[in-house]
Amino acid sequence: MKTNFFSLLTMLLMITFCFSQEEKQKQRKTTFTASVDAYYAVNFNNVPITITFPRYQDDQFTLGWLSAGVMHEGKNHGFQANLSYGPKNDDFFKTGFYSGEESTFNYVRDAFAYFNATQDLTFSAGLFQTFYGYEVDDVHLNGNYSNGYIYTLSSAGYAGAKVDYTINKNWNAMLGVFNNVYQREQTGGDTNKTVAGNLAYADDTFSVALTYLNSTEPDGVTLNLIDLVGAVNISEKFTLGYNVHNMMTRISGSDSNIFAAALYPSFSMNDKISIALRGEILIDEEGYFSLISDNSLYNVTASLNYTIGENIKITPEVRLDGASEDTFTNVDGDLVSDDSFAIIGLTYMF
Repeated sequence: MKTNFFSLLTMLLMITFCFSQEEKQKQRKTTFTASVDAYYAVNFNNVPITITFPRYQDDQFTLGWLSAGVMHEGKNHGFQANLSYGPKNDDFFKTGFYSGEESTFNYVRDAFAYFNATQDLTFSAGLFQTFYGYEVDDVHLNGNYSNGYIYTLSSAGYAGAKVDYTINKNWNAMLGVFNNVYQREQTGGDTNKTVAGNLAYADDTFSVALTYLNSTEPDGVTLNLIDLVGAVNISEKFTLGYNVHNMMTRISGSDSNIFAAALYPSFSMNDKISIALRGEILIDEEGYFSLISDNSLYNVTASLNYTIGENIKITPEVRLDGASEDTFTNVDGDLVSDDSFAIIGLTYMF
């Protein structure tokens, strides 16, 4: 009987341990993702390189970027990190905006941890991707292969801490303190901070998010940024996205204002084929963005997305850019008012 009792006890402990391990596995989840993209571009106006970021080069077969990430989710905490490498990364994610120095930050898109204090309250700290704007870093998540002016104006990301609060099933709020807008890492004696807040609403057919951001940069520029973004699901196949962006700057007592607005109509023909359009205008009164005063820029983009299986996306795209003043530099070094090009992009993701 004694042997049988201990055998039963051992069996019960083993069953309890197995169930405990299974429950822990249910509470933990680790996900790995990766993507790589490449493109060929042809310019119609002899402009060798675009002014939007990441920039595209004329008559080139070029790698975009290789991105790899991991996300770990626990019961009430988690961690996320994404690394990237390639020409697009070098063009947009260089963090030495003021110092000009190389850094390991140049290859880290984000790396942050979070803690769910309650079901509705989350604290996060680390390096975050930009939390406003319609377009995102991952190419395969955008309808258009190239990026617009509002994306170019955005920061490559923010280092700091934030708190997110779910007000109810439709409303969410965020408040955060970060390093400078264009300097994810602090350098020298600069200790200025960026303060940002976000209020978002979403239901089955409509979404909107309003972001306010204030920052004093190392070169003394004060930034006040307002971004309004969202989408309307007009039907099961047709969605209209929108983004309104206003950046107010002050340097040496002089004020500058950049206003940009964009519409993103997208139509899904079936599970494999979709069409994405972008119409955008940027008003640069003092020339802070284009270095030309009283300048207005626009772009009209049409993209066809064809998905092969679940992993490959081919995106032929035509984009027409223009400006009220001669803004784009052609191969002869002259400024011209048009910058139009075609791209065919290839993206692989899993």
